[in-house]
Amino acid sequence: MEYFREADGLKFTEEGHRYELNGQRLISLTQILSAAGLVDYSAVNPQVLEDKAKFGTKVHEYCLWLSKGDLDMDDLKPYLKYWNRVEGWRQFIEAFKFKFDLDWCEVPVAVKVNGISYAMTMDCYGSYGEGENVSLAVVEIKTCCNQEPSHQIQTAGQAIAFRNQAESLQMPLKRFAVYLQDKPDSGGRYYKVQEHTERMDEKVFLSALALTQWRINHKLL
Repeated sequence: MEYFREADGLKFTEEGHRYELNGQRLISLTQILSAAGLVDYSAVNPQVLEDKAKFGTKVHEYCLWLSKGDLDMDDLKPYLKYWNRVEGWRQFIEAFKFKFDLDWCEVPVAVKVNGISYAMTMDCYGSYGEGENVSLAVVEIKTCCNQEPSHQIQTAGQAIAFRNQAESLQMPLKRFAVYLQDKPDSGGRYYKVQEHTERMDEKVFLSALALTQWRINHKLL
């Protein structure tokens, strides 16, 4: 397994959600999930999808600022639809005692595995816990309420980039999706956490990756 970052020639263009490595276009993780039939938004109004994407992008931006210590939550309070979600992220950080590796948060990375390359932008990577109970973790931030099966395949594709590091440090590598909510639950939490633990997830992702590459090779994509 190899990974590549901007210093290695990886370029990400927001328009078209396009990744290129030294001039060669790469398939993205989200495109893999779609091409393999693991997600399907064809029945959803395109304007709804666009609005949700813009909202999610803004929430991710505020969450990154908070992670860096660059956001005063009081400044965000007039914008309640954002404040609620970001408060959920703050609560998650506090509850899990999460420590960020900011070199990997909201930055593009390409991975080559089994001879096939794909690219993605990580939401969050770091460690959580204290003392002897510390684990590494990839965290996918979601602004939707529904826990979809594809989410665990998504985090499996992300975790591959950190497998070697976890093995060298002899630390567990966990996968989470954190769902940021508009309203608090009975305990006052604006977030829900789903840990992804199924061992088959990585095999499913690698199968989806191989299928997507096969479709590209045969000009079916």
